Amino acid sequence: MEVLVVCTGNVCRSPAVELLLRRGVDGRPGVPEEVRLTSAGIRAMVGEPMAPRTVDALGRLGVEVEPGHHARQLTAEMVARADLVLAASRLHRSAVVQLQPEAVERAFTVTEFARYCSGGPQVGGGLPALASFAVSQRGLVVPRRPEDDDLRDPWGKSARVHRAVVWAIADAVADILAAAARPADAGVS
Repeated sequence: MEVLVVCTGNVCRSPAVELLLRRGVDGRPGVPEEVRLTSAGIRAMVGEPMAPRTVDALGRLGVEVEPGHHARQLTAEMVARADLVLAASRLHRSAVVQLQPEAVERAFTVTEFARYCSGGPQVGGGLPALASFAVSQRGLVVPRRPEDDDLRDPWGKSARVHRAVVWAIADAVADILAAAARPADAGVS
């Protein structure tokens, strides 16, 4: 399975989601190695490393960021290859669908996907099963406000804002990882 994470510059939110999904959060292991995680930006700061304030915020969660991330521009080919696209905001989700209209079925915001994973019946079977389940929940499990599905953009903001955004990402990723770790028959009684 290939998961693509998308934000604007690919230096704050999307690499943080990618890293937390890979490494795990709150004592939960990350996704299995066979899940390919990548990230990109709709207006990427191509070649730039992760923002230092985001790196610091991740460090406060005990996540060590190794050098090696370089921002990439989102392409239609990336979207076409992805089995699941997790976007930082509704704007990013829309940009993904504009590039590849058929991605509408597999593109979610990070917080939207986490909400679907944590609500309703207990679905197990890893990320592929969760992605299928999430499609069935569109319009049924809604946020209090539409903007609740967006992760705030911390670029150019204070260290405090970066920490708040990284903690919001960690909460969403913890919900996703908890749901992905359930056995395949978790929802069967």
